Amino acid sequence: MQFALPPRKSSHPPLYSRPSQSSALRRRQLKTAAVLGFVVISILLFISHLFSSGSQSTSVAGGPKVVLVTVLDEQSLSDGYIQRIKQNREDYAKRHGYLNFFASTSEYVPVLNDAPRSWASIPAVRHAMTLYPGSTYFFHLSPHALIMNPTLPLTSHVLDYKKLDSLMIKDIPVVPPDSVIKNVQPPGRKGRRFDHHPRWREFMPR
Repeated sequence: MQFALPPRKSSHPPLYSRPSQSSALRRRQLKTAAVLGFVVISILLFISHLFSSGSQSTSVAGGPKVVLVTVLDEQSLSDGYIQRIKQNREDYAKRHGYLNFFASTSEYVPVLNDAPRSWASIPAVRHAMTLYPGSTYFFHLSPHALIMNPTLPLTSHVLDYKKLDSLMIKDIPVVPPDSVIKNVQPPGRKGRRFDHHPRWREFMPR
């Protein structure tokens, strides 16, 4: 006697079969985990951006204590000379923690009008002051000057108030030999009035 075999179950579920409760629960868990991960990553990125931007603004606001301003005229100085001057300045600034600001004379020619090209040092210093408002000292150094003793810091050798006062040449006529206007009066001395000078009438317009 033969018995009919039971029909085999298909290994492929029907296309529109209802998902089981376990698979639906798993999908909800994965979705929740993805949302939480996105939120955590967003918070971490925001915090890192906040701290990085804060540290950058602090460094810009503080700035270097001393900025060395050197204006280089490519029309009158050779490339080799300019490179040697820059290296001399960089070695000195690195030793004392200063910053070099190298400017080109050609950048300021449009604002000089008919003034000599050497006057480019004035807008160059103002340019450096704009870029580094948190710095304390701005020291212009001629491109023809060479730092011979790099161990001497500017802050104590020149820029200190008492040291600078002792180095300044005082009570010198602006227009030699006997100009009424003097550059700096010594402490405790009052300047002479213009009309008390014996030749003051010679300076008056006719």
